[in-house]
Amino acid sequence: MLEHNPTRTKTITENWFRDINRRWKKFTSATTKELNDQNKSSLATNAEFKFELDASQIRTYMVFFQSMIDELLLGSVEPPNWQAEYQLQSYTRGLERARASLISQGADLVPTAAESFAAQGLTSFTATSTLGLSASLGPIHQDALEFLYIRSFNSMKKWTDAMTIETRGILFDAVAQGKGIREVTDEIVDRIDVSRSRAQLIARTETIQAYQRGSINEVIRAGGELDETLNVRWISALAPGRTRELHWQWHGDIITTEEANRRIGVSPWNCLCAIVPVIETPSLAKKNEKFAEEKKRFNGIETNSRQIRVNSIMHRLS
Repeated sequence: MLEHNPTRTKTITENWFRDINRRWKKFTSATTKELNDQNKSSLATNAEFKFELDASQIRTYMVFFQSMIDELLLGSVEPPNWQAEYQLQSYTRGLERARASLISQGADLVPTAAESFAAQGLTSFTATSTLGLSASLGPIHQDALEFLYIRSFNSMKKWTDAMTIETRGILFDAVAQGKGIREVTDEIVDRIDVSRSRAQLIARTETIQAYQRGSINEVIRAGGELDETLNVRWISALAPGRTRELHWQWHGDIITTEEANRRIGVSPWNCLCAIVPVIETPSLAKKNEKFAEEKKRFNGIETNSRQIRVNSIMHRLS
């Protein structure tokens, strides 16, 4: 039974998290230092640790705050931005695994330049080693990557915009309530941490989405090359207590690429499901039985787990 991440993108997510933590740490350090420095220069005496910035000074500080967001947290407005490195890695992994699966099932695909070099024991410089939207990836992959780059940037901007608004509110409230600089700084740091947790959620979700879209789009592209319509199989992580019921109920389903694209948009946050191509072979029926048995066993585990939780709640209430 699968009880892991079937996309095998854990390392990509972890590297993305490390980059987020590094960027948010630098941002926190820069913005809190600037706030304390500005406040110190406003105080008549350093004996009182009051928050002393007036409305004009707060506006000046918020300009600095936004500049640090643009420099450290958002990066370039035009794709690719700093998040693109991880999205490209995940997308390419999905693409390559879908392609390998098709070939293993007998699909006669034209070898890529990288595959031709690999067959000769050589290495080549390919699109996977650059953040550019290389033409060698093909139009369907270029369009998908550009969409992912823009979406992740906009998702991050949504949360940093909210952080900016709330930080401004914290500063003006501090003036009205006569708070101390230390209390104000702590409130801002707490708000920045909320933004970081949102960034991590975006990273985790976009890693899987990139993988899923890479898999689906390569199946679509390969279908065009083979001049046939190819279907895909939905594979859930089957992690007890963590996999959504809707998603594990889909485990093993053979569906069209259109349906796969629809499903990856249904409750995508923290999804770990994979998409793999399916070709009619003599072993397909046996594989279908295997997936059906996995889903049946998992259903039993989840049913027992739910009953245990219900019994525990009833026991506490009695």
